[in-house]
Amino acid sequence: ACLPRSFPTFPLNVVPSESAIRFFHRLRPTAGLAGDFFDIRSISDSEAGLLICDVMGRGVRTSLVTAMLRGLVGELRDFAGLPGRFLQELNGGLSRIFYEAESPMFVTASYVVIDAVRGELRYANAGHPSPLRVRRSSGVIDVLQSDGSRPDPALGFIQGFRYSATVRSFEPQDIVLQFTDGVFQAGASSRPPLTMDLLIEELRSRISLPTERLFEELFMEIRSHSGGPGFRDDICLIAAELTRQLDRAELGKE
Repeated sequence: ACLPRSFPTFPLNVVPSESAIRFFHRLRPTAGLAGDFFDIRSISDSEAGLLICDVMGRGVRTSLVTAMLRGLVGELRDFAGLPGRFLQELNGGLSRIFYEAESPMFVTASYVVIDAVRGELRYANAGHPSPLRVRRSSGVIDVLQSDGSRPDPALGFIQGFRYSATVRSFEPQDIVLQFTDGVFQAGASSRPPLTMDLLIEELRSRISLPTERLFEELFMEIRSHSGGPGFRDDICLIAAELTRQLDRAELGKE
């Protein structure tokens, strides 16, 4: 109930197959109540915001925090185009909730903004696994880390913390992939644990595939590391592909 029922298109009134930004997702909880959460929404007629979070723990308390997360995200539209400020405001809301509850909790998060006119990514991170940028034109896969000397902390730890944001280029046919740390906890006794390096190699070996197939095969590869249909931890993956760059003249016709 907390997850998006549909994804936006760019421009607004095109069918999903013709959208300048296309979205993909997989969420597999270990139980009925999951701590992984994602949100994909339109920020403007040319910008999309992609948020992925992992709430500490499992069960009812974790799911209640997830529900509160969705409520907070809906209130932060004015900051949605500014990844660092967005996480700062989200951190402030969660810190107040956790303080009042007198409960040690935290949430890791990765937030990415795609600008289809400028052809760029803006992103910030709060103690979450770094996203990956897949560049089909060059075959390069980049780990999107911050420009700072150390990672920014998870949400709920430090009231008033100012999260840093980084900007990178994002060209047509590029893909950005975000995921929770359950991806790296799916190892079966018969297979080595999945690492960031192995995940990048799996992506690189499929880089020429259509994005939908690439995404599905990558998820199946992650699943194969679990040794069965289940996982040790919740797993969530979301991805976005820039199919073409928009121009202002095109948007002006909307």
